[in-house]
Amino acid sequence: MAKQLYLFGDDVSAAEAQRLGLVLHVAPQAETVPTALALARRLAAGPTRTLGATKRLINHALGGRPRHRARRRAWTQESIMTTADAQEGVQAFVQRRTPVFRGW
Repeated sequence: MAKQLYLFGDDVSAAEAQRLGLVLHVAPQAETVPTALALARRLAAGPTRTLGATKRLINHALGGRPRHRARRRAWTQESIMTTADAQEGVQAFVQRRTPVFRGW
């Protein structure tokens, strides 16, 4: 399907894009801004350093040598596991509560 979309550039409806996993949510026009804000709030409440690192890893997943990608993943995991948010995530899991991330 990805090849077909790349090669032919056919229009895809919102519902079809969601079915294909190309979009996260489809909302009526009147709900677009509230839906986007709810998603943004959810991201902002998460472990932002971890989310940023994950985004960088995904963006570079196909570039460079496999050995370098493995090193980058290992370095990222090591650096993230030393953050206060990582410790908060573990504690919240053990205590069966919702974590409160602070971005550090």
